[in-house]
Amino acid sequence: MIAFWSVSLIALSVLVAVVGSFTALEHATRMRQSQGKTALVWMTTGGITLGMTIWSMHFIGMLAFHLPIPLSYDLPLTLISALPAIAAALFGFYVLRPRVISIMRIVVAGLLMGVGISTMHYTGMAALKMFPAIEYNPIIYALSIVIAIVAAWGALLMMYLGDQVRLPVVLRLGLGSLVMGLAISGMHYTAMQGLVIMPGSVCLAGAARIDPEILAGMVSLISFFWFGGGILAALFDRRLIRQNSEALQQLQQAHETLEKSAREMAVTMTRDLRESEHRVRAVIEGALDCIIMMDVDGNITEFNQAAEGTFGYKRKQVIGKNLAEMIIPSLLREKYNAGLNRFYKTGKSALLGKHTEMSAMRADGSEFPIELNLSEINWSGTQTLAVFLRDITKRKLAEAEIQNLAFYDPLTKLPNRRLLRERLQHSMAVWARNKVFGAIFFMDIDNFKSLNDTQGHNAGDLLLIEVATRLQSCVRGEDTVARLGGDEFIVVMGGLGGEAKQAAGQAAIMGEKIRESLGQPYLFSDFSHQGTASIGVVMFLNHELSIDELFKRADAAMYQAKQSGGNKVQFFDPSIQSVATDAIGSPL
Repeated sequence: MIAFWSVSLIALSVLVAVVGSFTALEHATRMRQSQGKTALVWMTTGGITLGMTIWSMHFIGMLAFHLPIPLSYDLPLTLISALPAIAAALFGFYVLRPRVISIMRIVVAGLLMGVGISTMHYTGMAALKMFPAIEYNPIIYALSIVIAIVAAWGALLMMYLGDQVRLPVVLRLGLGSLVMGLAISGMHYTAMQGLVIMPGSVCLAGAARIDPEILAGMVSLISFFWFGGGILAALFDRRLIRQNSEALQQLQQAHETLEKSAREMAVTMTRDLRESEHRVRAVIEGALDCIIMMDVDGNITEFNQAAEGTFGYKRKQVIGKNLAEMIIPSLLREKYNAGLNRFYKTGKSALLGKHTEMSAMRADGSEFPIELNLSEINWSGTQTLAVFLRDITKRKLAEAEIQNLAFYDPLTKLPNRRLLRERLQHSMAVWARNKVFGAIFFMDIDNFKSLNDTQGHNAGDLLLIEVATRLQSCVRGEDTVARLGGDEFIVVMGGLGGEAKQAAGQAAIMGEKIRESLGQPYLFSDFSHQGTASIGVVMFLNHELSIDELFKRADAAMYQAKQSGGNKVQFFDPSIQSVATDAIGSPL
């Protein structure tokens, strides 16, 4: 039976394969750069994305295939055929999780993935339910499976080796997605060339079937919606990491200057050590940084005054002792000794000539962070290792303080406006993809100015700290509590489901819980206070409104609650206010 093809649908199927491959490669990059649960999320999302790419390309390609008879597709088989592709892709991403992967592991994984892709294709073909049954050219049938396996190998190698290619990220992902998309498309259209349909054949898909035009729209819409959401989530993740690192950029620049100065001093000191042992002694004792020298057995031969002050040992206590036993924490000693032995055997060390941060141990057993530089010198004809190090405890505390000041309110220790916006942007993207409602609660403490005027600002600060504690006790672990400033607080609650009435009911219950908690008496050592709060609530779905607009609406609802006497939960939308009132059984 003569078949003909739709060129536009062929082009669309290749486009879906390329865009989906781009999204999958981006997810693979994020997975290999992440750890723990985050890496697992990227692995799962990437595997599903690649599986959906293969599945979507197949069925759009099938819609490009026409016969002079009506064609329909059996819906159960159509949906079931996606499972082998998704399972194969998930397995491929699972293989890519370790940092180092053997070629044999990629070979075996590619074989299994190729079988999964082939199973998806021929299961999807079975959804036509032709009579007589479809036959296949055995040579092309075997060739299509080989192409699927080769495509799987190519996808695994591309995702594994992609982060090692020295090209701009967008160019690397673009080239990789083009190659991968063409490989996926090549397997499908090669397999279709081996299709044999006898003259007079009919399509039996009937009872539970889906029309080809509807299938085309559904597959295209689902594919591009999923790919777009995946790319947006990856971009948000990259942006969040970049913004967090910028908060420490100035400190890092100052640190680089200190590193340069330390390297120059180390070079000068090494040259002096070679010229004169007496001069070396003077330099060592006068240095502000710790200088420790050891012989080929790892025993300490020099220990300057700065090291005495830092580690709490006198020089005579450590000379001749093994350095690892004196200043290296027990959990790090095995790794340290292995590295030292490797250096003396091969002359190579990962620490030699480099600035490295690690933990050290004082005489009292306490651990603290240090920065060290290891140099090899020849002192009086003897091979010696010189360790230049400094205590960086204060610097680490300063870095932590900068991080804290950048993202947290100093009084209540809650996230500030900056961190709140970042979390909300990320959460809104996830909730929009999952089509679930979120809610923002805007709170203002009633009569807070009066408390400050009568009891003083210290009393006001104590009240704000207690309000923060009560809010945290009211919300769930995944919710966010933040302080905007003054007596204004924000609670962001997400994952309220996709049904508006149910979501409004949950938000109303949470609002009432917060209102009752903040309305309980406040008992302090010097005074007590009976306070209330006015709470404005705005519900949202997707990205219809900006964050600033959501804040404005929640603020307007809070102002309305305050105007009506305070101690009240007020929703911005009057229709939701009615639903919320029914949810708690009494007027808010």
